[in-house]
Amino acid sequence: MDRQMNRGAPAEGFEDEALRDVLSIERQVEGIVNDAEQEAQRVIRAAQERARQIKQQAEAEAQEQASASLSETMARIEQEAAEIRRRAEDEAAQWVQNAETHFDQAVAYVLGIVTMSEAGDGKRP
Repeated sequence: MDRQMNRGAPAEGFEDEALRDVLSIERQVEGIVNDAEQEAQRVIRAAQERARQIKQQAEAEAQEQASASLSETMARIEQEAAEIRRRAEDEAAQWVQNAETHFDQAVAYVLGIVTMSEAGDGKRP
């Protein structure tokens, strides 16, 4: 009977050692899982930060392009407005020049009509 008891003791020792090994492996796995979860969180935070930086950079570039486009458009509009003013001034000067050239003729024509009408119609004072 002592032999049977003695046989059980090494088996229990083996089971205890195996149980300790399993618990040790389980703790190692838990540590690995925790480390992996922390690393995953770090990667997620880094990715979110990088996405935020990319978004800010894209917004800044878009704003810069919009400003450049606006400046270019405003310069073009100002140039076109200056050209329109120049043409209008040229046309006005041409009208003045034509009016001055024909002023004497116009006055003579009007005076001629007025004097002929007065000469033909004795009723006018």
